[in-house]
Amino acid sequence: SLPASTLKGLKIGVFDTRIALEDISVQFIRFFQKRSGGGAAVMAKHLARKGITCISEPEGFCVLESEGPLKDGELDRATEWVRVLMTKTNGGTI
Repeated sequence: SLPASTLKGLKIGVFDTRIALEDISVQFIRFFQKRSGGGAAVMAKHLARKGITCISEPEGFCVLESEGPLKDGELDRATEWVRVLMTKTNGGTI
């Protein structure tokens, strides 16, 4: 609900947490997740309409259950994703 002018020019990365497609037993939910690209893709589209620049493709990190924890290897993957974002924005490091 924020006016577009308050967000214009921001550079962001958008992510979500999700259950991996291969771990979803309900066919409809698997289809919907695959078709939509996940919550991060939807958020990125809405934010782009407000003038925000996404500096990377939306990313999804997989959890074991709806409340977590992250699947093995996902924390390392997320850390690397943030490092890349930091490099793209200001050359910073974590």
